[in-house]
Amino acid sequence: RSLPKSRPYAFGFEGLEPARHYSLRLEGVENADTRRGGFTTCEKATSGKFRLKAIALHSDRPFSNIHAGSSGASGQSNGDENSGAHGGGSGFSLWRSLENESARPYGPDVFIHLGGQVEMASVVEAASALLSRARRQEGSAAIELEEAARDILRGAYRTHWNLPATRNALANGCHLMIRGAQDIGELLLGSTKGGSTVEVITGTDRSRLVALVEDVYREYQRQLWDPTLGMDGGVHLGCSRAPLENTEGNGEWHYHQYGSVGFFLMDIRSERLQASEGASTGVPLVSPDQWRGLNDVLAQAPGPSHLVMCSELPFISDGPDAAAMKAATSTHAHLASHWPAHGVELRKLMKGLFAWKGDTQREVTLLSGGTGYVLSSILNQKGGAAIKQYISPSISDDIERCWCEPFGSLDERLSYAHGVAVASNGVTFLDFTSSGGPVKCTHTPISSEDCEGIPMNSSQNKEDKESDDEDDVKAIQSATMQLTDRPHAFKALLERPEWLEMLLARAHNSIPPATVQRRLDALTGLLNRSDSRASLQRVFATSLRNGSHPWFANAEAFAACAGPALQLWFYGADDTLRAASPVPSPLLVEAVARRWNTPKQPDRKPTAGVAVPKAASLFTGPSVRLPLLDSETWIDFASEVLGLGIVVQ
Repeated sequence: RSLPKSRPYAFGFEGLEPARHYSLRLEGVENADTRRGGFTTCEKATSGKFRLKAIALHSDRPFSNIHAGSSGASGQSNGDENSGAHGGGSGFSLWRSLENESARPYGPDVFIHLGGQVEMASVVEAASALLSRARRQEGSAAIELEEAARDILRGAYRTHWNLPATRNALANGCHLMIRGAQDIGELLLGSTKGGSTVEVITGTDRSRLVALVEDVYREYQRQLWDPTLGMDGGVHLGCSRAPLENTEGNGEWHYHQYGSVGFFLMDIRSERLQASEGASTGVPLVSPDQWRGLNDVLAQAPGPSHLVMCSELPFISDGPDAAAMKAATSTHAHLASHWPAHGVELRKLMKGLFAWKGDTQREVTLLSGGTGYVLSSILNQKGGAAIKQYISPSISDDIERCWCEPFGSLDERLSYAHGVAVASNGVTFLDFTSSGGPVKCTHTPISSEDCEGIPMNSSQNKEDKESDDEDDVKAIQSATMQLTDRPHAFKALLERPEWLEMLLARAHNSIPPATVQRRLDALTGLLNRSDSRASLQRVFATSLRNGSHPWFANAEAFAACAGPALQLWFYGADDTLRAASPVPSPLLVEAVARRWNTPKQPDRKPTAGVAVPKAASLFTGPSVRLPLLDSETWIDFASEVLGLGIVVQ
């Protein structure tokens, strides 16, 4: 079908199987070789066992902090872009690691974006100026100026989400997003941080700008979870209704359930956004419709045993009295729109969650962003029940100290205590597991210092700088996220379902039937063509650096390096070859690499010959250890990967 130019569009997929990884690619578009993605569907709970892996992140501000260096609380810069005191360098490093993790089959099940997906502050003023001009025009001139304002707002998404690592990370996996202040702009909400003052736009221009900002948000963010937008406008359980285009919405909250875990993403900005002149005092955080949506989830959602309440800002920080005192000062007036300053609403929410939790095996977790530090807290109800809160660090916003009191109470029945806050940039890994009992959540903050991404150019040696000039090398330079003091965190993401391991083992140890053998023979002829061999050798020379790539040490690292490179080659091959074999996934590369790295015969370099992916040689033929690969044996290796794909299929 024909789609509008420069407009996002949501595609729906039906009939998906559980615990399956799906690869996506686009044809007929510019840069089709890099416009690819994928996702993995969740497993069904079996025998009471359940697992869900999530990553929480927020406040991505690469442009505001790109020149900030790494100046910390003292304001002194040490010139190291990766140190993370400011978000520019550390954010890029984190996104490169997230890019790699999101692309792994059976990696994170869901990414929770807690606000701040784009920086709208840089474009809302320009859009407002165009709207002011449009108000003084008539007819087509006014329409053109308004459309230009809308396109400026879209440009924030196009620029921000087209940063290479960000684009690739968002193209893989499931992404749920909360609309935060950064996604709206301070021109409409006022100051969101202490020590800054922003004049809020008022009058007719404000209402029109609000409508345009909301339109663009729906195009880029709401479409990710609400494919009914622009269709039937249907309402899902716990989700706000999709408004018609060019109309004011009633909020952007939504609920999603994965097995036994439900995520309710709250909207605490819409009431103030729709308030007259952007007023902050006397405006509630939660609308009546959102309260009804949450009540529907608590009463009607089919079977969540662990509810995760997600908010742009922390639920628990200061007590109500301290929050009111701080919000009354000019330097902390922005705290008037935070949860602690709305004690009545906060207590109503917490009491409702404790009532739902009761004395059953249900669990509740509070998850939030909005700060430049990591903090874990516990909220206790008189009588023994408790709810944990996890504050995730920002991915690339300024870090900050935590100034809230270490403990306090919301009322005579609800008290809280905070752990030790750590100022850093990073993300949070949440691992939900159950072996038949309650679904428990393990929380692991991952700071930019823990993440060993690809070094910035300032710390690379000359050889690495020269190799980075090659496009193919850039395309596969996504380092595995390594953890210095918490090495278990992302290794846990690599578990694959048992059926997949069994399928690979069966494919490796079975003689293919005649119909499959004919497909292998056809593949042999295609790979023996001079153009096919020459293009594979170019991949070895560029992406794999003629065998000198440092990731040849083991099968897993080699698959992370060679898998994407082989996919790029496959997507660029002619239609005949692409029709002969499935896409060579990194998992297939890893399976073949594991066999080659543990040969049953002594290491040797076999005589270079033509690629012959037949039954007798496909899984038992000559092989060499990965560090000994050359341009000829690489062709044999790639042939085995493609042949294994046919057998597995």
